[in-house]
Amino acid sequence: MMSKKLLAVATVAMALAAGASAHAQNLITNGSFESFDAGWADGNFVTGSGFNGITAQDGDLFLGLGCTQTDCTTSQTVSDNAGDTLQLSYFHISDGGTPNDFSALWNGVVIEGSQLLDSPDQRATGWVQYTFNVTATGTDTLTFAGRNVPSWDGVDNVSLTSVAPGVPEPASWALMIGGFGLAGAALRRRRAAAAVA
Repeated sequence: MMSKKLLAVATVAMALAAGASAHAQNLITNGSFESFDAGWADGNFVTGSGFNGITAQDGDLFLGLGCTQTDCTTSQTVSDNAGDTLQLSYFHISDGGTPNDFSALWNGVVIEGSQLLDSPDQRATGWVQYTFNVTATGTDTLTFAGRNVPSWDGVDNVSLTSVAPGVPEPASWALMIGGFGLAGAALRRRRAAAAVA
């Protein structure tokens, strides 16, 4: 009878813990640019789906990169937990106008592998997703820099989430405490059974 109760309690605890572990929070504000440039700073502009033959990757709007002389930048500063590993994900597209270049920067340093030079026309094949890991320092700035002469590149659906939090999530704590409780109950039951025998 006691083992059935323990099994029921363990099942409920695991179900609650599983439900408590939600998706990691996106640290980026307005990552799909649906609120135009809210949360973002600097010199590119947000445009609607269909602009220059480009359909937004997520929602109706995307960030247009089309400076002709030098790279224009768009940035956002986020608060995070120093030491955490963060996963940056975004979608990029180019209409193939050359010369063009694009890069993502973390605290002013180009993220290795993010720099693109003279991208071909991707309107027929669609947006390309890029994912990189970066290290949090407590307050960090993500910057997109690019130009396209004489046309446009686009960025959409930007997210920045923690993949290695410095502090366990509440669901992890719940599982750990539940496990200790079950182990303690099992040991107590063994002692009681040994004392009776």
